[in-house]
Amino acid sequence: MMVKKGIIIILAVLIFTFFRSLLILVGPFVILFIAYLYKAKLTPIALLSIIVLAISLLVNIVFYDFYLVNTIASILLLFIGVCVLLLKPKANGLPVSEWMNTSSYILLLVNATALVNFFYVFITGDGLLDDSFNGLYGRSGLSMHTLCIVNFIYAVYFLDQKKNIKFVLFFLSGVMCFYGLGLILFLVSLILAFGIRLKTRYIKYILLSPIVLIVLLLIITRVNPNILSYMNKNINRVTNSISLALPYEEEMEDVRNFETVKTPRKILMFKGSIKLMSAPHILLFGAGPGTYNSRTSFLLNGEYTSNKYLKRIKIEPEYAKRDIYPLWNENITFQYNDGTRNEPFSSIIALATEYGLINAIIIIVGIFYLYRKTLNYNRENKLFVRFLFIFSSFNLLSENYFEYPEFMILFIILVKGLEYKNESETYAEKA
Repeated sequence: MMVKKGIIIILAVLIFTFFRSLLILVGPFVILFIAYLYKAKLTPIALLSIIVLAISLLVNIVFYDFYLVNTIASILLLFIGVCVLLLKPKANGLPVSEWMNTSSYILLLVNATALVNFFYVFITGDGLLDDSFNGLYGRSGLSMHTLCIVNFIYAVYFLDQKKNIKFVLFFLSGVMCFYGLGLILFLVSLILAFGIRLKTRYIKYILLSPIVLIVLLLIITRVNPNILSYMNKNINRVTNSISLALPYEEEMEDVRNFETVKTPRKILMFKGSIKLMSAPHILLFGAGPGTYNSRTSFLLNGEYTSNKYLKRIKIEPEYAKRDIYPLWNENITFQYNDGTRNEPFSSIIALATEYGLINAIIIIVGIFYLYRKTLNYNRENKLFVRFLFIFSSFNLLSENYFEYPEFMILFIILVKGLEYKNESETYAEKA
């Protein structure tokens, strides 16, 4: 018991503090260690995904461009995590209740330091208020965006456990990260999780939610009046771009000339990926791991990373150089100080374009199977299970979270813990 608690504390410190910067190197080994804790076994769907990957790599080596460094880095950063997610746990390595109860105190401490830093910036004006809720969490990776998502996951878990004080603390901490898209996705995910099958005990939360939202909006506009106008501007730009439907090539030409465009560049990324996959070999086998819009692709192009060693590599795969790098580079981010709406990142798109639609479908089907399985195994925590999968899916569609170990480690621990079911319990139920 003490050993498990020690492991939980070490892992929580690693993913909830500035030590996260080490995960770019040790993250794959941490994920494999977690697989060992759960005594994870190979499943048919994980094996099928590995076989399809091997075939895809062979096709790329023989017939098309092959980028060895990108392939290795992508397998380490993305595919290992996804593969472990699809394995079957044979032991309850880190029970969900034990993980959440212990790690929540580490996260509360981190949130407390973030709040201190926020008030320091608020009082002194020394820094940007929007980026000040970090503290011990640090600014590496996606900074407060991931902290926001983690807090919302913990908030809903404790809501489902009827621990309302912890729910409020984690919910408010998520809001304080001022991640507009994260807040929108949280609200939509929670509504969907509630709405699928509403229980009587949740009705009081539904009735109270309008009052809470009004109070929350009043507080936000008082503390940071720009955040709501910024969110409204983002929503309007997305809806306007869809209604205008400007030609993709025309917009990309403006992007390459560093001119402003009406279509958010994230939308241009989606359009470009659909265009790319019109080629049959890309559709089936992908452009190659780490060669399009993944985090790996940007880490190895010599521009997105601040690491001096990675900056020397400068690998620019053909399709990424044509479609993706013009959307996000130092010139654009310096000139326009862009936000989430313009970031051409998405783990779902990276899977489809880099690993091929066949493998992407295999992985998505595998994750959906995990969702159904964990839902059946956790009848008393169905709200949390629904929310976890819905919320994570939305975020994987909008950002490259598969390649951020601080997210994947937490997601794997929760899913494997929820998925595990003691065989003796199963037989007892059948009897």
